[in-house]
Amino acid sequence: MGKAVMLAALEKERAAFVRLKDQLLRTHRGKFVAILNGEVVDVDEDDRILTRRVYAEYGYVPIYIDRVVEKPLVRQILSPKKVVGGSGSMIRSVR
Repeated sequence: MGKAVMLAALEKERAAFVRLKDQLLRTHRGKFVAILNGEVVDVDEDDRILTRRVYAEYGYVPIYIDRVVEKPLVRQILSPKKVVGGSGSMIRSVR
């Protein structure tokens, strides 16, 4: 499976997550869900455990895994060239 095909398939699964989000907030708030073929195939508190389990079960195919939260955490990573002096962090979390 080529990179473009895999990215398109992953985007399709992400769109399913967005479509299902209201329902998921009621049933799986705060947990990680795995989306395959437009539906939830597994759920866990730990994304690493979930990832290992779904790839073991379904093989290495595009599976979208995300935490079910109202507002996702966004990480902004600054370019080292843009950080001048100071000892501030280059990673900033925003909700």
